[in-house]
Amino acid sequence: MIKMKNAITIILILQSVSLFSQEMELDSAWIESDSKSLFKEAEELTNIVYYHLELDYLISIVDTSTIKGKARREIYLEQKEELLRKALSNYEELILEYPTSTLYYRALNNQGILQFELKFYYAAKKSFLEVLNSDVQDEEEVSVGHGLMAENFANYRRRASEMLYKIEFIQGNYLEAKKYLEESEKYPYYHWCGNAHEDKNFWLDYQRSKIAFKLENIEEARKIMIPHLFTRKIRTDTELREYLLELLYHDLTKETLIQEFEKAIDLYYTKKKKVDSNYFDYYIPFLGEALKVDIYRPKNKDEALNMIRRKVESQLIYILIKGE
Repeated sequence: MIKMKNAITIILILQSVSLFSQEMELDSAWIESDSKSLFKEAEELTNIVYYHLELDYLISIVDTSTIKGKARREIYLEQKEELLRKALSNYEELILEYPTSTLYYRALNNQGILQFELKFYYAAKKSFLEVLNSDVQDEEEVSVGHGLMAENFANYRRRASEMLYKIEFIQGNYLEAKKYLEESEKYPYYHWCGNAHEDKNFWLDYQRSKIAFKLENIEEARKIMIPHLFTRKIRTDTELREYLLELLYHDLTKETLIQEFEKAIDLYYTKKKKVDSNYFDYYIPFLGEALKVDIYRPKNKDEALNMIRRKVESQLIYILIKGE
């Protein structure tokens, strides 16, 4: 009889465990389903802003010299804010209600980005600090952005460090900004495309230079950017172009800069592309820093010199200095 009671008790316990497990599975499935719905809707709202309506582009090209243009710009700004606030509300709900969701850190990352976009800097900082202080997997495969340069990996903690840098820089806390920028480099940047890594390295140099400039270390700021003077980015980036000119003209005149270019051209030198290669890269020592000049396989030194001179004189930064 006792054995029978024990057997019945064991059966009841096992049934309870089974029912509990089933309930847990149902709860987990429900959490994932609901959180996915919230996340998808938030993504669709942000896609409307940045890709379907292209509101940032419309805001940038609207003619604000007229009353109609100013009114139109305000409408675009209001539309953008309304849609982003709705998306942000979804991420906030997901994070608050479903902390065990597999989408938690993606939502937290996106929440921080939208808070930054809406200038909620205190809240954004809180979101990114949580990401940074977590053990989240930076190699999680996701889709961030669109086109060939879209990121296929989450890069959570690196992005969090970079966003914290931006917040501190905007708020004028340059030493704190420098700390976060340096911290971002502790985390590998995962991306399959070499061009994306080149862009990231350029961005880091640009930010290092801006921090040095704000901390009144002008020589360091200029030294960092000299290797980038011939970047194609300055053709489309007005802010970058003006920054480079400001660095060069800080304590140098137009005449001095032209003379320095001429001197550097005459002192050009080469480096092998690889140790066992017969191909060379060409450099000029401009203001004490190596500045690469892209030319293709000159036949001799004289031809190399002429090609380098033509290449340098065709660069936008040189043209702008020459024309001042």
